[in-house]
Amino acid sequence: MRRFILYIIGFFLLVQVNALALNCNLNKIQTNTSISNFEEEKMFFSYFENPSGASSMMMPIEHFCKDDETNGIILTLFFLENTLVRIIFENVLAQNRILFKIANDTYKVGFNKNNIKISRKETETYSINKNDNFYFYGNFIGKNEFLEYFEITSNKYKDKLNEELLKREE
Repeated sequence: MRRFILYIIGFFLLVQVNALALNCNLNKIQTNTSISNFEEEKMFFSYFENPSGASSMMMPIEHFCKDDETNGIILTLFFLENTLVRIIFENVLAQNRILFKIANDTYKVGFNKNNIKISRKETETYSINKNDNFYFYGNFIGKNEFLEYFEITSNKYKDKLNEELLKREE
C-alpha cells in the first residue's frame, strides 16, 4: 500500500513537471546554424536579403511552438555569411515572463530573477556571456506599455553584425 501511494505521488509530480514544460521545438534556433536549415521558413515568412549578403527573417513563434502561452511572440533571425548570428524574441502581448522561461529552460542561460524589481513592477534587464554567445533579457514596463525582449548574439560575429547594422542605418 505504501509503495502504491508513493507511485501515485510520483505520477502527479511527473505530470506537474510536464505541464510546466513548453511545447516548443527550438532546436534549429541556435547561433551558428546554417541558413540552409531555414529553406522552408524562407518561403513562408518575411525574408530580407541585402546586397552585402546579410539577411534577416521574421516569423511568429507559433511556427515552432504549439503552446498558447507563447502566442504572439515575434522571432527575428539575422544571418551573416549564411550563418545565424543573432536571434531576437519579442513579446508585447502577454505579461507572463515567457521569454525569461525560454531563456532559462530552453537555452539554459541561467538568468536569476530580481524579485524586488518584479514585485515593484519595475523594468528588469539581465545579460550574460556564456558558450560563445551574449544573452540579453529585458522586461520593460512603462505606464501603459510593455515589452519583453530576449536576444542571443554570437560573440564570433558580434563586430561584423554591428558593422552591418550601422551600414543599414546610413
